[in-house]
Amino acid sequence: MKKIMTIGSGMRDVFVQYEGVETLHLHTKEEDLAYVCMRAGRKIEIQNIMYYCGGGAANSAVSFARAGFNVEAFFKIGSDPAGNFIVKSLAKENVSTIHILQTDQAPTGNFLLFLGRRAIVPY
Repeated sequence: MKKIMTIGSGMRDVFVQYEGVETLHLHTKEEDLAYVCMRAGRKIEIQNIMYYCGGGAANSAVSFARAGFNVEAFFKIGSDPAGNFIVKSLAKENVSTIHILQTDQAPTGNFLLFLGRRAIVPY
């Protein structure tokens, strides 16, 4: 079987479930937009925090691995807890991590998404 190598980004996706989401809705000619509004300095009570492996190369690698391909991922992340989480998550999905570069020179990227009452939680 041929190998597939995904090249791009690896990030840690952080989903925060928060029931008190306040939104601002804007309607334009092209689309309807909704923005999450939060008051500066205000504490919020969150119901759940979920961590997932994300980024283009990581997501593609998992998709190919789940389809039965032999997959390697190539990207650079930090030598930090978020980076270690990504490496462990990919290994659990049978993605080779031997080409992932971990460095102390920069932190791993994190993506933050607030989920409201009716939001769909990722896989």
